Amino acid sequence: MADVRPAVRTVSRPWHGRARAWLAEQQWPLTGLAWLVTLGLGIVGYTQHLAAADKPVSGWDALYRALQLFVLEGEQLSGEMIWEFEVARLLAPVVAGYTALQGIGLLFAERVAKLRCRFARGHVVICGLGSKGFRLAGTFRDQGYRVIAIELDPDAANTAILREQGITILTGDAASEEALRTANVASASHVFAVCGDDGVNAEVAVQVRAKAATRRAGVLTCHAHVVDLPLCRLLREQLLTGPRASAFRLEFFNIYESGARALLAAHPIVPHGDQPVHLLIVGMGRMGEALVLQAAHQWRAENRGAPLRVSVVDCAANERVTSLRARFPHLADVCEILALEIDVRSTDFEAGEFLTDESGTCTVSRAVVCLPSDAMSVSAALTLHQRCDGVPIVARVFGRGGLQVLLSDCEGVEAFSLLDETCAPEILLRGINETLAQAMHEDYLHSEQAKGHELRSRPAMFPWDELTETLREANRGQVDCLTERLAAFGYRIASLTDWEAERFQFSPDEIEGMSRIEHDRWCAERRSQGYTWGEERDDRRKRHPDLVVWEELDEETREKDRQFVRSLPAFLARVGFQVQRISRP
Repeated sequence: MADVRPAVRTVSRPWHGRARAWLAEQQWPLTGLAWLVTLGLGIVGYTQHLAAADKPVSGWDALYRALQLFVLEGEQLSGEMIWEFEVARLLAPVVAGYTALQGIGLLFAERVAKLRCRFARGHVVICGLGSKGFRLAGTFRDQGYRVIAIELDPDAANTAILREQGITILTGDAASEEALRTANVASASHVFAVCGDDGVNAEVAVQVRAKAATRRAGVLTCHAHVVDLPLCRLLREQLLTGPRASAFRLEFFNIYESGARALLAAHPIVPHGDQPVHLLIVGMGRMGEALVLQAAHQWRAENRGAPLRVSVVDCAANERVTSLRARFPHLADVCEILALEIDVRSTDFEAGEFLTDESGTCTVSRAVVCLPSDAMSVSAALTLHQRCDGVPIVARVFGRGGLQVLLSDCEGVEAFSLLDETCAPEILLRGINETLAQAMHEDYLHSEQAKGHELRSRPAMFPWDELTETLREANRGQVDCLTERLAAFGYRIASLTDWEAERFQFSPDEIEGMSRIEHDRWCAERRSQGYTWGEERDDRRKRHPDLVVWEELDEETREKDRQFVRSLPAFLARVGFQVQRISRP
């Protein structure tokens, strides 16, 4: 297999980006300070100069004369000038001019913003300034990125805060061609569609793809949020099986799915001694469903012997659990799900009898509360804490706030901030393409180290975050070609529904055919980078002995490509996908 593997872009925070953001926040306090300093120097200068010339003036007279310096009408003084007056005379017109320009900018803020957008390059465009967009804009800005946001409501609560932070905000429909053109998306590096409607976000993606066609260099990535989890998975499948544009990448994400993965990574479900694991989930909404699926997949991947016991508390628990089982039939092989139709505001929930067995012993080993509002989640978590002391409880909240701070003082109850854990650049910039590439890279490192090759012994043997950008982009291209390679043999990539999918095996003929395609792809990629054949590998001179046709490769090198093909089902399953046959080749 080609020894080129990917890495995700690391989010940098250059000093000039932080300085620019700080100056944008403090421009008016600094401007006011400049006025006071200049005015003070002018007063001191006039007072001391005239006093030395036996022409003492009152404080008000000195103030009046100092103010005249700002409009270039200050009194001309004769004789030797003291330094305070010289500095004030030079600073006054500069400060006045800067203030006037800033005032004009406020009067014509929208036009100035549109003008500045024309010259933006490599910036981030945020479409929609709801809770997700607000956090994304602020976080990217803190990381040193140039941020341009598009918001339909000019009076939205978050816009004033972001403007004070130096973020350019355009008023308009983010799905319109005009708004995206004004934001100069054709020159952006990333676009995030996080409006409140899935249809609007999809329309933004379509418009951004059309704009990306005019790019001269680089790749524009659009990240579209889809609230409906089944729809998000279907769109991903379509994305993975559809044609790829060289200058455009599209990523669909769902904060509930990624939030469930992050929550269980921070609070893993592990047995304690001989006590069976019993997971309690309060609230079977989008987050609750994602938690059940992620917990089951994690449990199975760790080869736990006994099934995972899950109790679900919800007003419509029976209906929602039945629907989940119908959509994921293999769930029953891993989990024993008990549906409890209980209203968290009822006396039945407060009594907590559902938490104990016949002997009155609490059987729950971990509880996760994910109700529609932060107040409901925190209230239910505290109620559970009173009924089953000693059981670790996690309350899902949407953002950091007073309720989360209050929970920090309650031992045994922790808050999980969904938006803070899912709307971070380092998480969202790792889309499906990057996730698949990372899984490939990890497999490659493990296999090469098993053969005795040391880490960092050559450029491709570096850990994920340390690879060069050339290797990263090369492997993104490898993932782009993956679906075409599978389609040539009658397969597609689908969302993981068969939890035995990781054990799937290609036939020997399929392995050989896909390996040839992978080798041809690698050769074309290396030649495009300027590599030529050479007896010995020399990355500095761009020589490589494997730049030959498949038949001329030695058996060890062929086996690298074969092993890559064999590992496809396993690493796809690890990231939530599977190989699915669509036809016989």
